[in-house]
Order: sequence, then C-alpha cells, then structure tokens
Amino acid sequence: MSDVVHAMQIERGTTALYVSSNDDPFIRSRLLKVYQDTDAAISNLSKWVSIGSKEYLQVL
Repeated sequence: MSDVVHAMQIERGTTALYVSSNDDPFIRSRLLKVYQDTDAAISNLSKWVSIGSKEYLQVL
C-alpha cells in the first residue's frame, strides 16, 4: 500500500509541475512514465477483501 501512496504523491507533484511548465515536452514524457509507475503499483496490490460492510485492501 505504501508503494501506491508514494507513486500517487509523485504523480501529483509531476502533474502540478507539468501544468505549470507551459506544456514542456520533457516533463510530459516524464509524466507519462509516472502514470505507468502508478498503474504498476496499483496492479501489485494483492486484492480487496470485505470486512463487515466496508472494503479494505489486503496487502501481502
């Protein structure tokens, strides 16, 4: 779970940098890579489990 949070923090920061960069192609290419990193971190989560009426992530 910490990998997902970390990847999302990097994605958020890179997105803010890209928005303020006036469409810089170097930052855009980095942002596209960061999106892939976030997707990979999410894919590495094990599964959702139900506990009562709420759902939680079970991270192994």
